Amino acid sequence: MNLRSARFLIACLVLLLAFFALEPRSALGPWSTAAATEPAERAAPPQPVELPADYRETFTNYLSLDRVQNPDQIIRLFANDIAMQGPDEDGLLPFGSILVAEVYKAKLDDSGEVLHSSLGRRIRDKMALIAVMERAEHLGLTLSEELRNEHWDFAAYKPDGSVAGKNLDTCRVCHAPLKNTHHLFSYEHLAQRLEPVVGLAPQPTEEQPTSTQDPRAASLPENPPVLDLSARDSLSFGPTELKVEGPPSRSSASVMRAGSSTASVPLGRASF
Repeated sequence: MNLRSARFLIACLVLLLAFFALEPRSALGPWSTAAATEPAERAAPPQPVELPADYRETFTNYLSLDRVQNPDQIIRLFANDIAMQGPDEDGLLPFGSILVAEVYKAKLDDSGEVLHSSLGRRIRDKMALIAVMERAEHLGLTLSEELRNEHWDFAAYKPDGSVAGKNLDTCRVCHAPLKNTHHLFSYEHLAQRLEPVVGLAPQPTEEQPTSTQDPRAASLPENPPVLDLSARDSLSFGPTELKVEGPPSRSSASVMRAGSSTASVPLGRASF
């Protein structure tokens, strides 16, 4: 190697060393030790559904139970007013329906087993996740067919309200087969809240004034029969009113009500 070649090689080495000394390590890719040991933190993907900030105050907590899919979790479900109106004639909840699920970890004993209360229910511990479902016309349009849930879409948040970074396709795949219940596990519970209670008295109207009197009282006779119980120790009677008289020499009589136990009733004049 002649002198000129040696000088050229030295100059190349100097330039190469200067490049590595001045260039930021993040731009060197695999040449950077920082890139290998300290990967950049990825930002959580944007959520298609927002978390309603005031859902605890404005939504209805329509169901709370031990979670079926997970043996160590408890879930509380909330629905907004639109969802609580129930399904339309097509069986689908209206657009604008929002459901919020608070997922809690169950308390564990020292051996790691789930603790149960005296009712056989899991005992709620710290909140683990907040899941949101919303139905809107623009949701789900870009998803593949197997991930669509008839315009429902999902989001997952941490208890502090920040994005949890979960794979939402897991939620979509889980709910997609539930076509008979509009992709909801709790569909019947929403409908149950809206069914009228059997035997509920009608609301008073102008033609029907409010009254605290038992409506059956109208069928009672104005002058109920009077019976002499001086020689009786018991009496069976029906739903109508009954007055009881007895001689002053006896202080009480035993009266047997149908389907109930015997009660001691003072004699004189008594009404049942």
